[in-house]
Amino acid sequence: MSGQNETPNSCFDSPILIDSRGSRVSADDELFAAILANKDFARYRGAPKRALEQEGFLCSLLFEDVVDDWLLARDLGEYLVLVYPDLLVGHLILAKACRHLSDSVRALQQIARCREIIASGGLPPVEMRLLAPVVDGEARLLSVG
Repeated sequence: MSGQNETPNSCFDSPILIDSRGSRVSADDELFAAILANKDFARYRGAPKRALEQEGFLCSLLFEDVVDDWLLARDLGEYLVLVYPDLLVGHLILAKACRHLSDSVRALQQIARCREIIASGGLPPVEMRLLAPVVDGEARLLSVG
């Protein structure tokens, strides 16, 4: 993402990235492009692709806590955690999905991992600004301090 400019997007002020060719690329598009390029993609029955096909899936999941298919969200989270173990959004997606699927133990484990990633201080400022409050809200929903 280095060398790209960020501009606000209507989806909860998440960034729109301007790539090196000057094309507008949403953060969702960039994330899903990286996922689709990974060789382990098929292992999760196409979860990244199916999520990408649903307009606004990530924004709805992360910021509204509403999706039609929490199993798809879990598969996407599991995939992201496997392929990108230090990516905050993967653990957060998995925590939310596990909570909705009544797996509070696993959801709490994922929130603990989210907090470790945040505490490491390596998050880009926009990710910290957008996702740290969502992690805090998820922790409250799971009744952890």
